[in-house]
Amino acid sequence: MSSRDLLHRFVKLKRYYDYCNVERSANVGFHRSDTRMCSASTNMSVDEHFMTPDGTGFSDVHNNLATFLQPYYRDQRPVVIRGAVQMAPATKRWTSWEYWQQAFAESNTMVAVEMGGSYGSEQSERVEIPILGYLQYLEMFEERHGRIGKASWNDSNVPSDQKTLSSWSIPSSELVYMAQNDLPQQLHNDIFIPNFCQIDNSFEGDGLGDSSSSLGLGRLYSIMLWMGPRGCVSPLHFDPLDNCLMQHVGRKRVLLYEPTSSTSGWHYAGCDGQQTNTSPINPEVMDGNDTNSDQLQQVKTQYPLFLEEAPPRKECILNPGDLLYIPAKWWHHVRSIDTSASVNVWWR
Repeated sequence: MSSRDLLHRFVKLKRYYDYCNVERSANVGFHRSDTRMCSASTNMSVDEHFMTPDGTGFSDVHNNLATFLQPYYRDQRPVVIRGAVQMAPATKRWTSWEYWQQAFAESNTMVAVEMGGSYGSEQSERVEIPILGYLQYLEMFEERHGRIGKASWNDSNVPSDQKTLSSWSIPSSELVYMAQNDLPQQLHNDIFIPNFCQIDNSFEGDGLGDSSSSLGLGRLYSIMLWMGPRGCVSPLHFDPLDNCLMQHVGRKRVLLYEPTSSTSGWHYAGCDGQQTNTSPINPEVMDGNDTNSDQLQQVKTQYPLFLEEAPPRKECILNPGDLLYIPAKWWHHVRSIDTSASVNVWWR
């Protein structure tokens, strides 16, 4: 798809938004149904620690981050550090589209986006566009759909069997996801990179945590930017390296599955045209435990081992300022609840 074709698609979306111009409801209607528990729907919360910055800044985070993570890194267990990057400039600055536009006003920076909103999906098309054009798309999207998701996944007042995405998801034809792009130079001073994964201080921006402590070899491989409207998805997959996902704007929901030592192929990785580290299964089909849903019936028919042999899943909601440690080879599925901007680092 050429830049001209992409621009034409954005224009068509804008006309569509203007034509619809309906009021957005503040509430969501959920469908309740008879339920039956399956092993693949067994949910456990990801462990979490709270790190509240003190009155002098974020010294508590600097002194203790590696200490907090050490037992989780040793045992290869995921954990959320609440507030770990709350003091990073990105957590405040990146909520403003004006800031982004100023940062790239004199730049011809190009970014790769997924037309269809699902990273790596066969149904999505990956193309390059100017980042300023993408920012215009996000503003148009928010005019139509808003920035904040209609469902709060961490709302204790909503029963778990009613937390289903089918009733409020955005059509994939309207989703464009800026997924897995190298963090542009213009934004390097806005983020903190944990020092434990860059013992050689290879990142020129500010470090996070005690610079004398490392986890593993402390070898930083890449720093990636993920940005998109609510409804964008990274499908169920694993990464070969340890991962720190830092949430700066909006919320994300993450589902995780422990890697299994057995020869079970419950994940069906590589099937249906997927990469060998990616599953064709959407684990969200288990959210409502609706045994009559078409999606769940399809999983039962095509991927029966997922229901029978998948390990219990862990779940967390990332809020702005949170850091999630995802150990190497843990399966994870990520969905943006709101307009979202995140940075992740892979290290060994």
